[in-house]
Amino acid sequence: MVQSLVGAAVLIGSLFLFKLGMLSLFVAGLASSMVALLGAWVAMRRYLTARAGIRDGLRFLHGVPILTVASLLEVVQVAVERNVMAVYLGMAQVGIYSHSQQYRNLLATGVKAVARTVWPTSLDEARVESGLLFRKTHLVWNVTYLAIVLFGLCFAIFGDKVISLLTHDKFTDAYVLVAVWAAYLLVQNSGKAQTAMLYAHGRGKAIARISSMSTLLGIVVAIAGIPVFGVFGAAGAVILQQIVLRIGLQVYVRKYWAVHTDDWWVIGGSVIVIAALTLVVIGKPNLWERAALLLIFSTVLLVAGRRWLAEALQLIRDKNIIANSGT
Repeated sequence: MVQSLVGAAVLIGSLFLFKLGMLSLFVAGLASSMVALLGAWVAMRRYLTARAGIRDGLRFLHGVPILTVASLLEVVQVAVERNVMAVYLGMAQVGIYSHSQQYRNLLATGVKAVARTVWPTSLDEARVESGLLFRKTHLVWNVTYLAIVLFGLCFAIFGDKVISLLTHDKFTDAYVLVAVWAAYLLVQNSGKAQTAMLYAHGRGKAIARISSMSTLLGIVVAIAGIPVFGVFGAAGAVILQQIVLRIGLQVYVRKYWAVHTDDWWVIGGSVIVIAALTLVVIGKPNLWERAALLLIFSTVLLVAGRRWLAEALQLIRDKNIIANSGT
């Protein structure tokens, strides 16, 4: 939060007080980075002893090459994706694709907040033998998956109306992609228990290797698929990349640990969102029929997820009781 506020303040000050023009963007970015650096030092300073820093630093350097490659490939993937779309589809389709990603990023912001909140718990569960069940991790993520599916359903059924109203019918076609992005987020956030096991036991290089291979596959599929399938080729490429990445992590983890897998919401939720989208695209239902469709699908989801919702509410209630008794 401080980083965002400082970045915005420096940007405005550089533009209007110091008249730096385009340079203001770089000054604001530098200021934000300095806040992040300072914040990291404040949070970690008690752990940064000379002995631990040198020993662990040398050990971590072994993972730098593959981690660098994985990060560079992610940048290359975005560049290739956009350039291929611009060449074969035109800037109008690039605009629709980029607009659809804004809604994905909006939902991803909330999902990321959940991920950061539950991540310490996932790591704790990964460090103990009973953690192979990851009860709390699965509970939190199953409820989150349910929320993502409901978001995808809303855009699959009413997305064209919503985007048409917000953009004066300029980006209405993006609604199909928004629904598809719900399935993408489900896949992207699957396998959290397996990911926690790898990080908790120092297997970051394995994650980077699997990520690099899946990203290379995504780049190849994007180059081949975009000229044929348009923006759906680009979306399909990144979804396939995430599927390969998650399967790769699952296979790797199973070699060493018998981690309980509980990602059925990912599969079922993706099927439900795509099924609803298909019904709307093919059937062209009116508003009342869409409302009935949303009600039916939502009821099925809530009934299927009632146990997870009840456990989540009980967990929240227990925490409130403990907090109140402590005060």
